[in-house]
Amino acid sequence: MSDQTPCLSYIASSPMLQLICSLDHVAYLIDNAFAEANAITNSRL
Repeated sequence: MSDQTPCLSYIASSPMLQLICSLDHVAYLIDNAFAEANAITNSRL
């Protein structure tokens, strides 16, 4: 939770930071999706 606090606190003051935070969150979701896909693939082999 503490890791996200700086990012969230600056969203209102900076559209650029809001974009960066959004992209960082999307990258996190994509990374999780790939990790899950790899786990599924590995379990089938």
